[in-house]
Amino acid sequence: MKNKLKIRIILPVLVVASVLFIACNKQQKIAVHPKPLAGPTFVSVDNGRMSFHIIIQYADQTNSKLCEAIQKANPLIMFLALIDSDRSMISAAKYSDTLKVTIKEAFNITVHSVTSFDNESLNSDYKLIDSGTYTLHNKTLRFKVLAVNDNIISTMYYFMKDDYDYDLYELKAVSTRKLMKEIKCLTESIALTVEIK
Repeated sequence: MKNKLKIRIILPVLVVASVLFIACNKQQKIAVHPKPLAGPTFVSVDNGRMSFHIIIQYADQTNSKLCEAIQKANPLIMFLALIDSDRSMISAAKYSDTLKVTIKEAFNITVHSVTSFDNESLNSDYKLIDSGTYTLHNKTLRFKVLAVNDNIISTMYYFMKDDYDYDLYELKAVSTRKLMKEIKCLTESIALTVEIK
């Protein structure tokens, strides 16, 4: 592809986010346990263009110093929340292009993109564990799961208005490896509620 797609999937942000999050969590001892809520919480970002429901307790960090620090590396993050006391968080981001692309093209690029930071490859730090497209409850879901240094797991789902647009939305959960299955299930449940307007 001749640089048609300028959507930047900034994978180094995952490392930055994880390090900052762990450091802040150690200092502040934030404890948010994943207990079911009385009802799902509605979250709306990007002036209402992306919305979803979170079905467990969380601590919104969108206006926190943690989010500010992460946004210095990736200003495209629109929402950030802690979802339990075991160093797990969820975020929403938007990647844009000047040309419309299909979600199939955009998703293919996210799965096969080469990770670099300051012109140095970081591929040895990242391992693609899984990716794919499947239908659940009449909704098509596209996901990928990455391991960073084999300790931090990032689970991402991707969305686009009408599957053909300028903007690709990402719902991401970051956790330790021991919580990988639980966080994947949680992220999937949130992904099923995502709406793009």
